[in-house]
Amino acid sequence: MDESANKGKKLKVIKKKRGMKLKRCSASIPEPKASGIGRTSFDARDDGWFSAIPKPKYSAEYEALIRTKLADKLAKERDAAIQEPKASDIGRISVMGFEGHDREGVKSALREHFASCGKISDVYINLKTKNPIVAHIYFVGEGAVEKALKLNGSEVAGGWKVSAKPYPFYDDNPILVKIRGYEDTWLSDGELEVAVREFFSSCGEVKQVVVHKENGGFCCVDIKGIDAAEKVPELDGSFFGRNKAVVRVLTLPPRHSTHNRARNYGPRNLGLLAANHTAAETAE
Repeated sequence: MDESANKGKKLKVIKKKRGMKLKRCSASIPEPKASGIGRTSFDARDDGWFSAIPKPKYSAEYEALIRTKLADKLAKERDAAIQEPKASDIGRISVMGFEGHDREGVKSALREHFASCGKISDVYINLKTKNPIVAHIYFVGEGAVEKALKLNGSEVAGGWKVSAKPYPFYDDNPILVKIRGYEDTWLSDGELEVAVREFFSSCGEVKQVVVHKENGGFCCVDIKGIDAAEKVPELDGSFFGRNKAVVRVLTLPPRHSTHNRARNYGPRNLGLLAANHTAAETAE
């Protein structure tokens, strides 16, 4: 028997002679008072534990990067879930004459009234306009708008006459495209602009090319065309010189089948938008 075992046996004998109660090892450590007990593990049932944890402080640039990355992720999920129809098949009209009626009731009445004209993808009532209030109806299908305009002056189920007018898209507005992935840094800015214009020539009219040297280098391109937003993604992964280009559309196309509820009509810092998009892709 080794020395440690002999010591343990002697200790038991001594305690027995002195009338001491032998305790299990698990109970040899006294339980502390409840007031001094704290938890370090995360208990999902403990409401508010997360708010007690001190939050790290991030720079404004890092927070902007996180927001941009989240917005890009949501945009990808939206694009994957919604297949936008061809731009040439999208149209819209403005409708008036329903003042004093319930908004949800007006939406239902308009969908029913114009259902025979084609597929209705969205009905939006613009409450910002006063006297009169205007509704925008979006159609998908060839000739749908022409059929809808013929119903001008007809009576809706609610007992009021509809006033339908054209509401054309701003097809002259270009889309903003970003291209990166090239490594022909020996090209001057002028030569690179010529190459980018030729690369996107099949997508529409290239209005402007701005070369950026930061974040590994990229170009912002304004392209005008009714179906430019459909053609540009087809060039993603194609060769630009000796390398495969990474192409992204950063803004909404001129024609879209749903009304943009959160449209920003203010000035756009296109270079900053593209730079944030590049930084978000790099962080992935």
